[in-house]
Amino acid sequence: MFYSFYSQVAGGLLSDEFLGKPGEDVTLDTSSKRKYASVLGYAGGYKWFQTLLETLRTIGDKHGGQTISNVAARWVLDGEFILIFVWAIRMTSCFVNR
Repeated sequence: MFYSFYSQVAGGLLSDEFLGKPGEDVTLDTSSKRKYASVLGYAGGYKWFQTLLETLRTIGDKHGGQTISNVAARWVLDGEFILIFVWAIRMTSCFVNR
């Protein structure tokens, strides 16, 4: 059996709060945000990250205005190998629908 633990919202970075925000204005104030910012840097950098957020925003808009975080969480839940999903929220504001 294989276990993999990660944040489905990249430590909070996959949220509407960061859409369109210049990289220099992003505060990496938690170890989780620093970790996932590093991963996102390897994945494609800040421009790629903004494109990802724009894509997730478009999907959310097509589904009744769901938040970027909700779209990311739904993608994880729809994964073929997800056996358990633990939802721990530090800042609930990212998950409130508009």
